[in-house]
Amino acid sequence: TAESVGWLAGFEGELGRNEDSESHYRQALELNITIQGKRHPEYANTLGNLAGVLRAQGDYAGAKLLYREALAVRRKLFGDEHPDVAMSMNDLAGVLRAQGDYAGAEPLYREALLMQRKLLGDEHPHVATSLNNLAVLLCAQGDYADAEPLYREALLMQRKLLGEEHPSVALSLNNLAWLLQAQGNYADAEPLYHEALAMRRRFLGDEHPEVAASLNNLAGVLWDQGDYAGTEPLLRETLAMYRRLLGDEHPHVARSLNNLAVLLCAQGDYAGAEPLYREALAMERRLLGNEHPDVATSLNNLAWLLQAQGNYADAEPLYREALAMRRRLLGDEHPRVATSLSNLAGLLYAQGEHAGAEPLLTEAARVYDVARLRAGAGLKRAAFQESPYLRLASVRLALGRADEAWPAAEKAHARSLADLLMAAEKRDISPSESAREDSLKRVLGTLERELAAYRQAATSDTTGEAAGLVEATRNALLAAESEWSAFRQEIVATHPVTEGETFPLRRVQSALSQDVAIIGWLDVELQKDVYESWCYAIRSSGPVVWERVVCAEGDSRSPSTRARSFRDRLANPASPDAVVTRESRELWGERIGPLLSTLEGIENLIVIPSRAMLGVPVEALVDNEGEFVGETYAVSHVPSATLHTWLAERADRGVGSGTLLVGDPPYNPTHLTAMHLEEDVLLASAEPPGAETLRSALAGNDDALRALPRLYGTRSEVAAIAELSEQSSLLLGPEATEQELVRLAESGELGKFGTIHIATHALVDDERPERSALILSQTDLPDPLESAMAGTRIYDGLVTAKEIVREWDLNADLVTLSACETGLGKEVMGEGYVGFAHAFLQAGARSLLVSLWKVEDAATSLLMRRFYENWTGEYEDERNGRTGRPMAKAGALQEAKHWLRTYTDEYGEYPYEHPYFWSAFTLIGDRT
Repeated sequence: TAESVGWLAGFEGELGRNEDSESHYRQALELNITIQGKRHPEYANTLGNLAGVLRAQGDYAGAKLLYREALAVRRKLFGDEHPDVAMSMNDLAGVLRAQGDYAGAEPLYREALLMQRKLLGDEHPHVATSLNNLAVLLCAQGDYADAEPLYREALLMQRKLLGEEHPSVALSLNNLAWLLQAQGNYADAEPLYHEALAMRRRFLGDEHPEVAASLNNLAGVLWDQGDYAGTEPLLRETLAMYRRLLGDEHPHVARSLNNLAVLLCAQGDYAGAEPLYREALAMERRLLGNEHPDVATSLNNLAWLLQAQGNYADAEPLYREALAMRRRLLGDEHPRVATSLSNLAGLLYAQGEHAGAEPLLTEAARVYDVARLRAGAGLKRAAFQESPYLRLASVRLALGRADEAWPAAEKAHARSLADLLMAAEKRDISPSESAREDSLKRVLGTLERELAAYRQAATSDTTGEAAGLVEATRNALLAAESEWSAFRQEIVATHPVTEGETFPLRRVQSALSQDVAIIGWLDVELQKDVYESWCYAIRSSGPVVWERVVCAEGDSRSPSTRARSFRDRLANPASPDAVVTRESRELWGERIGPLLSTLEGIENLIVIPSRAMLGVPVEALVDNEGEFVGETYAVSHVPSATLHTWLAERADRGVGSGTLLVGDPPYNPTHLTAMHLEEDVLLASAEPPGAETLRSALAGNDDALRALPRLYGTRSEVAAIAELSEQSSLLLGPEATEQELVRLAESGELGKFGTIHIATHALVDDERPERSALILSQTDLPDPLESAMAGTRIYDGLVTAKEIVREWDLNADLVTLSACETGLGKEVMGEGYVGFAHAFLQAGARSLLVSLWKVEDAATSLLMRRFYENWTGEYEDERNGRTGRPMAKAGALQEAKHWLRTYTDEYGEYPYEHPYFWSAFTLIGDRT
């Protein structure tokens, strides 16, 4: 019968045997026509099933014809509103999307979703499928912000209706992971890919196209994290599996060839990559036609390879064809159009055709500005794609249009952080919206902590009860995340504000006094291993001054490599002084020396670090006279000139008046016992914990947390600072707890402090910066499982960057994090290091004092005490030509560093002369 033949076809399709499945579906279709005719539901069903097989085989044109016929039959049979009609619309939209016809697919997807909600209710597997399909299309169009709540809603619905283990759940996990990856959130994407892959292997076996797709996606996120060694075997396995299962001619095979070629290019194997690119392009043209997004991608990739090989003549027409195709298929405001414009401009720029490159980059910047706002909120906008603005600034300088170069360079710095700060200030949300926002944040935090507690319990629970709690809590968290994502989109739509703006030069200069200058750098890779660099200075009046950066003769290293080499020398107290001095002079000659005449009369430098100079303390550079830059200038750092101006314009708004001091928390009972026995604590040094200990502690290893060395010096450090403040609140030793900081935050008392000083160990996560944490007391913590079961707050003795952003409302002039590497984090394009500094600025701090490497306990304590004396004016000797008068923060830090560098011990030695000891701490934000 037709039914039994169709069942066999479906079974073969599930096993990935598409050719056999197609043959049997065609046989079933003939039986349908013979027995029931073409106006029958079974005929339409078989048409749809056969179309699905054709689509799986890459025959999109054939599938589209059958899907259209199936839709027409169902409309005649059931009318315009029926679940089967909605299913046909979904199918047809899917093949249109696969062909790159996004404009044709979107209305079908939206109509199908509305129809299914109306007919089936808001919770049904078909509704979840439609949500997933629409989200996939939105992602293809670059609209990640609108796609995210749909993905989360679909995954939650499928888990609730179908269970934790189901092919549809695996698909949703995969799709959500892809979105997170596109937004630059690789750390959260990777475990979802692993979960989807494992699930598909359990359902489908090791040989199936969907397993291959999961392998490919996992390879992609490893690639994005720079793990080429882990990427290559996965890509090769994917390609081999697709060829075995789908044959040598299939769109998935072509895409795999492309992906492998991209990896080979990154490894410098151009000879191995080129035939793969050409094979992929030819295959896509045969299978997909000459107009398809995948064809445009292959054209772009092959052009990049030819350019890297110096074959500009053959690369240019391919870039132009890819650009024109993307414009036709994707529209003029798609992120891939911005990429094509930038790539073509880069090719022209590399050939010296600056006049031809500039309008392309100008257009790329316009498209990028539109696309970034659709990528999601906050840092998702910075991580999704590289900005064209640095290259635009560089080409304008090459054309002699220096007055237009700086606005472009400024637009490449910290725009996402500026959006977060300025939008929060401008959006006048209602009390009910504010209450809902606070409620959602609390729910998210509670569920995240509960999930961690249940997962920990599940590792030793043999009853399965904890595993059940993990599943229930994970679903509740997914629902809260979906609601939060939708709420944010609602607020953006209800209270629109202009985002992505930067301040004009005149406004920036109005925030500068005559003795202050802003400096920054522009580093552009014209093509592989070929760089162009500039430095610039902004004073209170006059034009921005630009000078070329000229590298030391014979030094072919990239700007980042040279700067990071110097930073690594500084971070190691064993580095020979002669080597440190040599590299310091070279870097000064490149980065500061060209601006020397422009900086005449300047006493304060505000540094905007480029990617190359990120994490480099400029004050440790040595000039031609053998003087440290920090001896000549008081140095501070800001993410962008716009943010410096924004902070300066709010200087008269007032800050809190008190000082909160936190230090010397105990990490184990031994520390606690020692604190009770000690009467006087001598200034002692604690060896900074090793990288392995920190990684283990960051992963939540309680033993690693308890093994952290006690920071003895922080007790005397905090006590000395307390003496300088009339209104100080001291959380010392066992009182330095997460519980107390939570209480202060919830009561609003935290916002009353103008100064917050936290001296403890810090864990910096350079993959998931929101997990970076300050470590407080690890003794007498309540059992997390008991707290979760009782519905009370869970405490782990850690205060994370995410909790600071969500729960802290500060009005602090200064936050000092007297710990190791608190100025580091995840390096994000244009944003610099994302970690504690971003979190505290978002929470309301005006400036931060943070460290760039593992600091020594005793030296830090001395530096901090001197800095606070200078800042508060609580000193009686002459410093910087004054006695007992408060200094600006930057000047106070400058004098403290000079004092520590020249500090002598009882033996007349200079124990802290090496820059390792005195140059680690840097001031970010307001310098006054």
